[in-house]
Amino acid sequence: MTITFEKAHAADHMQLTDLTFRSKRYCNYPDRYYEIWRDELTITEDYISKNLVYTARTGGMILGYYAIVKADEDYWAGRVFIHKGYWLEHNYIRPEYIGQGIGTKLMEHALEQCRKLGIPRLYFFADPHAESFYRKFGARFIAKADSSIEGRLLPLYELTVDQWSDYRLAEVPGTYHDENLLTYPEIHAGAMDSHGSGRH
Repeated sequence: MTITFEKAHAADHMQLTDLTFRSKRYCNYPDRYYEIWRDELTITEDYISKNLVYTARTGGMILGYYAIVKADEDYWAGRVFIHKGYWLEHNYIRPEYIGQGIGTKLMEHALEQCRKLGIPRLYFFADPHAESFYRKFGARFIAKADSSIEGRLLPLYELTVDQWSDYRLAEVPGTYHDENLLTYPEIHAGAMDSHGSGRH
């Protein structure tokens, strides 16, 4: 299968939204979560035009995509603290193609784009099902943070672009955090104003 990468087009927004929801449902979360996430998982034409959104395609079909957005300042997005800098906000694959290496190709492409653009690091909230995937790239755990679902904490990671490790390399002892040995800090909403968005 030949895979090509290209920037998303505004006209892709409905297809990307459908792909996002289908991919997220692969994890079998409660139905009520998807209603809470509706705005967060909906990709608009405006979102595509304002952010770095790349698609992986074969033929005319979109297999997956990622989105990198810039936060110009630290702020609270509802219950979620957002660090100033660049964020990997979306990274999704068609469910029927999960496990075929497309996610790895997307991450490699994203990190190469960061290198070219001089982006030193990416922050992101990892879905708990995908933590091991991101750790293979050398992502460093920061804290567990509030999400848009009350009582549900998400792992917050940082990935330094110049130091990312090939996912095929074995883990180096001490490189990654062991959740069985460490007590992680938690980040909770404080007194800062909400910007009205959230993270899933």
